[in-house]
Amino acid sequence: MARRWPVWAVAAAVGWAGVAAVAAGEGPTAAAVGVHGRIDAFLVEALGERLREALRPGTPDFVVLDLHTGKGPAGLSIRLADAVHKVRERGVVVAALVHEPGSPATTLLALACDRVFMTEGARLVPIDPGAFDPPATADEAKELRAAVGRYCGTASPEGSL
Repeated sequence: MARRWPVWAVAAAVGWAGVAAVAAGEGPTAAAVGVHGRIDAFLVEALGERLREALRPGTPDFVVLDLHTGKGPAGLSIRLADAVHKVRERGVVVAALVHEPGSPATTLLALACDRVFMTEGARLVPIDPGAFDPPATADEAKELRAAVGRYCGTASPEGSL
């Protein structure tokens, strides 16, 4: 069984590398999920499992993603962000905690969240299709534009992100 905490204490749980469920006896519940490492197929699967685990004991009202991601392919970054976006669609508020100057993948994940919190020195970077590793193909660039539109609730012009 997950340890119970008041929602305001979720920041303390974020330091734990994994999933920490946070709940108050009366009121909202929260979960912290660490997203650490280079964007690869393993991280996509691990995040999916951590999100399922965080939502398993009863859907929390709030999920904090502790982001420490590096570069990776655009397609996998979109899959990660889409998984986060699906949690939002379940009515769960999702926040990103950004610690350092990030990668385009970090920025994409942060955009998929409802809220973004940043530590001193942290910043989001432009989502440039050429900045992914390897650079995004034309089809992936189109998917990036569509994803940004989904996450932000707007349509992105064809020629820009």
